[in-house]
Amino acid sequence: MIIHMDTEEFCRNQVWGEFLAQATADEIHQSLLSSNWDNNEFLLDWILEHPQVDKATILLAFWMGGALEMEVYEQKYLSGFYTISDIAMDPACDQDGYNWTIDDERYSHPDFALLVSSEMLKPLTGRVITMPTDYVEGLPLAYYDKFCALLEEMED
Repeated sequence: MIIHMDTEEFCRNQVWGEFLAQATADEIHQSLLSSNWDNNEFLLDWILEHPQVDKATILLAFWMGGALEMEVYEQKYLSGFYTISDIAMDPACDQDGYNWTIDDERYSHPDFALLVSSEMLKPLTGRVITMPTDYVEGLPLAYYDKFCALLEEMED
């Protein structure tokens, strides 16, 4: 099967790959916080496959992505695939004070508590990472600028 990728997606993936290859756990977490989820499968797929990602980042992805649609994140989280836990994440009161367990209408399903493991509800302690102001669509500004320059170069 041949998969065709448009120029924008190609450029985005190139820059994401470069950024993630050297990013710290905090930077990856900030990327997830500030990412445009509509067109960032690259980041979501990358964090899912890298065991050095902090557990808080996976927990955040699970809740932000819609817990009932993020089963693979829950499975890997529960399997022990992720072992680093230095960042704080409380699903009932995240870095912005949001309660993912009751405030998000996606979780109003009557059997929600039966569908999600109690482990996914447990808070993680550690450093609090807040929404960065110098990231655009999940990328630090310098990498976003690289993306724009690469896209412009490819389109010329």
